[in-house]
Amino acid sequence: MSHDRTDTIRLPNEEARCEPALPCVVRGTCARYQAEIPTRNAVLSDFSTGPAGGTVLCAGYLNSHQYRNLPRPIAKPRHFGPLE
Repeated sequence: MSHDRTDTIRLPNEEARCEPALPCVVRGTCARYQAEIPTRNAVLSDFSTGPAGGTVLCAGYLNSHQYRNLPRPIAKPRHFGPLE
């Protein structure tokens, strides 16, 4: 990785992360650029090469303020039947 990613941006695991090859002026506010990469089934894309890439008009741009400090998913408690 070329930069530090943070766990305070809680982008869903199925959303692709971005590692731009070209200059990106919105990387400071893009959730795809700032979010941690999941340990399993991670998708890493480069949205900077597309039309309007690296700007707020980028097809992959997600405002990080919408994903900042969201509650972490809580696992459902496991229910075990009565012991007989």
